[in-house]
Amino acid sequence: MTERADPIVSRPWLGAQAARRPDGLALVDVDGRAVHFGDLAASAEALARRLRGAGCGPGARIAALMNPCRRFVELIHAAQQLGVALVPLNDRLQTDELAAQVLNADPAWLLYDDEHAEPAHALCARVPALRPVGAAGDLDRLPASRGALPDHVDPQALHSIIYTSGTTGAAKGVVLTNANHYASATASMQRLGQHADDVWLSPLPLYHVGGLSIPLRAALGGFAVMLMRRFDADAVDRALRTQRVTLLSLVPTMLVRLLDAAGDARVPPGVRCALIGGGGCPPDLIARARAHGIPAVPTYGMTEAASQICTADADDIATAPGSVGRPLAGLDLRVLDPDAIGWGQIAVRGPQITPGYFRNTEATAHAFDGGWLRTGDIGRVDDAGRVWVLGRGADLVVTGGEKVVPEEVEAALATHPSVQEAAVYGVPDPLWGERVAAAVVLRPGAELAPADLRAWCRRRVAGFKVPRQFQVVPTLPRTASGKVQRHLLRS
Repeated sequence: MTERADPIVSRPWLGAQAARRPDGLALVDVDGRAVHFGDLAASAEALARRLRGAGCGPGARIAALMNPCRRFVELIHAAQQLGVALVPLNDRLQTDELAAQVLNADPAWLLYDDEHAEPAHALCARVPALRPVGAAGDLDRLPASRGALPDHVDPQALHSIIYTSGTTGAAKGVVLTNANHYASATASMQRLGQHADDVWLSPLPLYHVGGLSIPLRAALGGFAVMLMRRFDADAVDRALRTQRVTLLSLVPTMLVRLLDAAGDARVPPGVRCALIGGGGCPPDLIARARAHGIPAVPTYGMTEAASQICTADADDIATAPGSVGRPLAGLDLRVLDPDAIGWGQIAVRGPQITPGYFRNTEATAHAFDGGWLRTGDIGRVDDAGRVWVLGRGADLVVTGGEKVVPEEVEAALATHPSVQEAAVYGVPDPLWGERVAAAVVLRPGAELAPADLRAWCRRRVAGFKVPRQFQVVPTLPRTASGKVQRHLLRS
C-alpha cells in the first residue's frame, strides 16, 4: 500500500475519489436518493470535523449501532480520515453480548440512529464510560473543529475492529488496518473487474465485513453502492428489474428467497456478478440462480481476511461445480496436515490478513503459525489450483451467514432450572445452510416443552443463536476424556 502504486492510497480514499470524479455516482441511499462523490465527501468531512470537535482523534475508537444508511457510510470514511478505529456493532445481539465487545474495544463514543436509541442507551447504562451520540440530532449539535483535517492515510492505522465469535465462545475483535482493506479491495476488483459505472447492491449489514468492505471498495474504484436497510427479497428483485444494478452480494439464504420471489421470471440482463458467500452454497443453487439470469458465483472469505479469500468464475462453475475458485491476488493458501485425499485445515497469508485480535494476544498466537492464519475450515486444493471447502473444522455453526458458538448457547440453556446439561450443534438445512439444534438432559422429574426452552434462550442470546429444534436425551455421548461427541448427536 504505497503512493507509488496509486496516489489515491495515501490520501483519504473518498476525498481523493471526489477530487477525481465529483459528479460521479457514489451512493444510492436506502430512500433511493442518489449521492455523488463530491457531496458524499463534503458531508463525510463535516462529520469528521464534528467528531474531532468532540475530542475524537487518532488512536481513538468509536462504536456504531446503526442501520445501513448514508450517515453510516460517512462515518466509515470520516473515521479513516481522522485515524479513528470504527467498531461496528451487530444490532441482533443482546445487551450483555454487546457489552462484552464494548468492554474489550473500549470506544469512547457510541453513534446510534433513532431505531437503536433504546438498545444504545441500555448499552451505555451497562458501560458508563461509553458516551451515546444520536446520529440524527446529538451529532449535528457537536461543535465542529475549524482546523485543517488530516490529508494522509496511515496504511498501518486501524480502520475497524469487527467482532466475530471464535470456537472458545469469547468475542474476538478482528483488527483490520487501512492496508488490509486496501489489499482486499484491489484484489477483489481485479478478480471481478472494475467499471466506473458499476452499481453494487448490498443488502448486507455494515457491521459484517462483507457489507463494510463494499463502500471502501467503491471509494477506491470510483463506482456506486446501493444500500438497503435490511434484506427484503421483493425489494431486491424489484431493484434488479428497475434499477441499473451490476453487482450484488448475498448469502445463500438470501439467494433462495430472491429466487422464490422472482418466480419463473428471469432477471433482465445487466447484473454481471452476484457474489454468494457467508456459508456453503450448493452447486444446484448456483445453477438455479444462473438459469434465472443471476450470474451467481460462490465466494469464500472471513472477517480476518477483510472479506474475500477465493471467488469462483464462470469457468470454475462450469468445470468444477462446488469449488470456490482460486485465491485472490496477493493471497497464499495452503492446506495443513492433509489426509490421504488432500483434505486438511486451510491456512492463508497475505496483505489482506489481519495482524491479530484486539487486546487478545492469546487468541492471536493461537490463530497464527509462522505468519499463516489457520482458518479453522477444512478444505483442499485441486490440481488446477481451485479451492474446495468442506466445512468448519471446529464445532462452529454457520446459519444464514451468522456464526454461532455452541458453548455460548449451552451456557444459556444450562441456567434453566430444569436443564442438567446441554449440547448445541448444527444440522444441515436447505435454506439456512445449517440450523442450530440442541440436545438437553433434564434434571430428575423435570418436564419441559421446546417452546419454553426457546423462549428462555431468546431472552439471553441473539435470535439467530436460538436452537430451532430440541431433543431430550437421557445422557450426552462423550469421549473417554469427557468431550461431547456432537457428530453422534447430528446423526
